[in-house]
Amino acid sequence: SDAGLKGTFREGDEVEYLWVEVFGAEGDTLFRGTVANDPTSLRRVAYGDTVAVRAADVADWYAVDRDTLVGGFTMRVFRRRLDAEARAREDSARDFVITDAGGHPGRLASGCRSARRKSGGGRAA
Repeated sequence: SDAGLKGTFREGDEVEYLWVEVFGAEGDTLFRGTVANDPTSLRRVAYGDTVAVRAADVADWYAVDRDTLVGGFTMRVFRRRLDAEARAREDSARDFVITDAGGHPGRLASGCRSARRKSGGGRAA
C-alpha cells in the first residue's frame, strides 16, 4: 500500500494500535482499509479485516512518495531503537527508504494524537 495509518482499536479496557492499509476515505473524518498486523489481545478484529477508522482515532500515518517514507513516525522510533545490524536487515526487507530527516506532517497529522505518546503503540511498530 502507498498509504496507511495506525488506528486506535478498543474492546472494553483493552486498547491496541494497529496498522491499516488505507483504500478509501470519507473526507477527513473516516478512513477505510484492511488491518495490516495481528492484534495481541483484541478478539473482534484480525489481520486482513476491513475496518473503518475515525480521524480522531488515528495515532500515526504514513505514505510512500517516490520510494521514500513520509510520516511513519512510530516506524521511525522503532527503527532508531534497533542496533546497526538489525536496522540494516529491516531496511533491506522494505521496498521503500526511511530517511533520518523524517516526514512532513501534511493535513492529516494535525488531527492525529502525538506519535511520541503512542510510539509503543500497536504492540507491533
